[in-house]
Amino acid sequence: MLTFSNQLKESYKVPLIIFIASIGFYVTSILVQPLDLSIISRVSVVVTPLIIAVSSVLVSRYYGNSKIFGKSYLLLGIGHFFAFAGELIYFHYVDSLGLKSYEILGDVLIFSTYFFMMAHIILNIRYFVEKLEIYQKLLLVVIPVTVILVYSLVLMNSQLENFNDFYYYLAFVSASSVVLGMATVGFTLFRTTALTSAWFVLLLGITIGTFGDLFYNYAVTLGVYSFSDFSNVLWFTSPLIMVYALYKHQKSI
Repeated sequence: MLTFSNQLKESYKVPLIIFIASIGFYVTSILVQPLDLSIISRVSVVVTPLIIAVSSVLVSRYYGNSKIFGKSYLLLGIGHFFAFAGELIYFHYVDSLGLKSYEILGDVLIFSTYFFMMAHIILNIRYFVEKLEIYQKLLLVVIPVTVILVYSLVLMNSQLENFNDFYYYLAFVSASSVVLGMATVGFTLFRTTALTSAWFVLLLGITIGTFGDLFYNYAVTLGVYSFSDFSNVLWFTSPLIMVYALYKHQKSI
């Protein structure tokens, strides 16, 4: 039987390969001039949420009428389908056609994804425990507050032309950091169960996605975002790792 540490060692290999491959592809895209990085970024950012949406729905169907796994993974799938729709609207209507009136719709759909992810994690946590321990409650507060404070301090020391943009994109950073805090608590709950590996990989994917959100919102707030931004690598790496987490979860039970 694998120990806790051995399970983690066995779990990080595939995510590491995905991450290294993504960086390699990113660097190659920059170095090889004929490759259009903007098109690659558009396709990657739009398609990867759809991949995890479909994977989540398939896992949900696998668990059938399960009160916990069937419902929670369906919510995760719906949330990422909204992310897919939001990214598609943004790149097609806002970026390609220049119809800025669709921008808020795309942002709302993308923003709603965080709440579906929260619902997914809450369902899992509440089903397995009645009450969180003190340190777990602290994690729910300390992680989001730390992320938000560090992000805000870094931006405050930069030259901002419009503080409205700061507050607008801070909402996305805040929601993303809350998801990270909740996923961390979820991992602490399942670390001694058969779901240890699955939640560890899920936490890795969410952590990478949170960093992607931080880099993107920082760049867009300062008005320096481009399709060569490193946040794009993190944004399409995160869902791929989360898909692997779904696979691990299905194999664990």
